[in-house]
Amino acid sequence: MNIRLRQLRAFKAIVENASVSEAAVALGLTQSSVSKMLAGFEAELGFALFDRAGRRLHLTERGRQFYHRTDNAIELLDSIRTAAEDIRDKIAGRFRVTAIGPLSMSAFLPGILRQLGAEFPEFRFSVETKVRAEIEDWIVGQHADVGLTLLPVRRGQLSSRTFASVQAVAILPKGHPLAGRDCLSPAAVSDADIIMPRPAVRLRNLVEASFVQAGVELRPRFETSNAVSTASLVAAGNGIAVIDPFTVTGMPPGMIDVLPWEPATVLNYGTIWSDIRALAAHERRLHEIAERVAQDLARSHRFFALA
Repeated sequence: MNIRLRQLRAFKAIVENASVSEAAVALGLTQSSVSKMLAGFEAELGFALFDRAGRRLHLTERGRQFYHRTDNAIELLDSIRTAAEDIRDKIAGRFRVTAIGPLSMSAFLPGILRQLGAEFPEFRFSVETKVRAEIEDWIVGQHADVGLTLLPVRRGQLSSRTFASVQAVAILPKGHPLAGRDCLSPAAVSDADIIMPRPAVRLRNLVEASFVQAGVELRPRFETSNAVSTASLVAAGNGIAVIDPFTVTGMPPGMIDVLPWEPATVLNYGTIWSDIRALAAHERRLHEIAERVAQDLARSHRFFALA
């Protein structure tokens, strides 16, 4: 059996896109070439990898088993290719960072990487946006070097260090009747449409606790999977939300009003890394810059309060 790396890459792209045409776009190939590659690969393996349902493809049971057994091998082969390119181009190494959306899709992480890249020009950087649980898995699985996430960590094999403790804020559609208040609280928003993260998200747990403490029933009108979606729903006039201040820094000005949330709800953010090793110099520097960027955001945005 003669399995080629390009066949494995095509297989992985089809799995991730559930479509030959979309996989072809991701690979920069024609649809017909990817289709022929898949047909030849299945013939080489001796079993079908996918069931066809219209234009969508679904893994067969054998295809699923094959994917789980080869996914790490594909990443390993790609890492070998990357190492060779780095040596050829005289690149000292790659710094793999993964972060939650509020940090990577706001003003925060781009500001860190701008300075870190200037200080370490010999490094190439890769950035992945993941949810909190995935970040921890990626660090333990050594798919990333450092994670920037909400603390505390929830699994073992990880070390962590806080770079900022911030207070959650309430956000409202621009011109909302409650926008003139000094702050918002569970009692103040008891009759408003509330937008919340999905259950089991840490911020939701903290906000729910504040409603219970105030004796106010919480009845979310909308639930979202991430903070950026929450902010977009608020900006479109769908309701009020309690959110981290990092996300707000990434929004165009004038779209929402921001008020303090009472009782104070503190969110701790930090860097995490595998506990089987010490941080390298560029990784320690990332943490130091993260501390300073958070302080800069607090100075430049009145709603950004460090706890």
